[in-house]
Amino acid sequence: MLIHGFPQDWYEWRRIMPRLAERFTVIAVDLRGVGGSTPTPDGYDAATMAKDIHQLVDGPVHVVGHDIGGWVAYAYARDFPTLTATIVETPIPGVEPWLHLDIDVPLWHGEFHMIPGLPEALVADRQATYFRYFFDVGTVDNTVISDDDVLHYADAYGGPERLRSAFEVYRAIPANM
Repeated sequence: MLIHGFPQDWYEWRRIMPRLAERFTVIAVDLRGVGGSTPTPDGYDAATMAKDIHQLVDGPVHVVGHDIGGWVAYAYARDFPTLTATIVETPIPGVEPWLHLDIDVPLWHGEFHMIPGLPEALVADRQATYFRYFFDVGTVDNTVISDDDVLHYADAYGGPERLRSAFEVYRAIPANM
């Protein structure tokens, strides 16, 4: 079970999925409200989204979560039997050193995303520009994520409800803690 980060959807796993499929049944999901998943009024906390994912499997599963998907992977491993949970590139809300990290990537966006209505107003119709910033600051090689990839992700977060869904994940941080 592969769970994407922000600002991505299932597509972030497309290159690794064929290799994993040589040994496993592979499922790469879109988190609630992103890409092919339906936006909802609420339910963006990690435990609720872990329940969404649990509905897709029968029995123990290997779970891999990147970025905000790591929050969901952590909740999944905590709440449901799992073979392994791998959490990539994210601090877990409430688990030290949650706010005391020595990293090179600025984390200003978490608090910005938590402000009701403001990020939606500023990012709407500018997703590609905003997301390109994230990929450029978060990768050593800026060619790893192409402009076409960025446009795919911008479309996955297109429209006001999908964009709101993305920011609601951050607004659920207090519940996750």
